[in-house]
Amino acid sequence: MKDKNTLERSRLIFKEYLDRKGLRHTAERYMVLEVVNTITDSFSVDILCRRMEDANCHVAKATVYSTIRNLCSCGLVRKLQENGREHFYQYSAIPRVNYICRYCGKIREIKDNELTAFLCNKKFRGFRQEFYTITLYGLCTACDKKTGDNNKKRNIISHLSKSNKK
Repeated sequence: MKDKNTLERSRLIFKEYLDRKGLRHTAERYMVLEVVNTITDSFSVDILCRRMEDANCHVAKATVYSTIRNLCSCGLVRKLQENGREHFYQYSAIPRVNYICRYCGKIREIKDNELTAFLCNKKFRGFRQEFYTITLYGLCTACDKKTGDNNKKRNIISHLSKSNKK
């Protein structure tokens, strides 16, 4: 489980969102939030439902779907992508940098302490940062080898980088 402060901050953000939208505060919605808080990787609704059952939280799948939509709307959960027919989500209340392979759909979290420290300490005029999620799209090493067009793409990116410096 992530730290208790993260969960408390998430509960407050969710409470404010539900109040603003005129939605009810139900035990089931907060159970979904608590179980989402325990998941460290990306997840689908099916994975979330299994985790909820494992934690003896009995919530209808329709409630899980609607709560995930609400958590996305208030920024606590982020929809990463659709892989076939499933959507994958990630808890956003902690800083994250991900990459997603656009060929196979693999989602990986990047651990970069220097980048995390920079982004957490970055100040923006007229804006108070609460959390962030950055997603990079490209090809994983295996798919880059499969597609065979890695040199062509690298040359295009290199050319664009050089022309932007001029």
